[in-house]
Amino acid sequence: MKDVSTALSEWLASEQTFVERVTSRLPATPPNFARIVELNEAGELPDGDLTDLEAGEPLRRVLRGQPQTRV
Repeated sequence: MKDVSTALSEWLASEQTFVERVTSRLPATPPNFARIVELNEAGELPDGDLTDLEAGEPLRRVLRGQPQTRV
């Protein structure tokens, strides 16, 4: 256990350090996040293709073989 404690000592230096390290590689929040949460909390399933809600326009275009637009 001492080896583990030593290896993680920098991670556990503070709560802020730990949270920053754990969350540093998370992707950005998807653009439809608020709508997805709203539907989940209401227990509703939207009409249509769920891929549209989950992935949004960029993935929808790829799946349909359409060219991607650059930002």
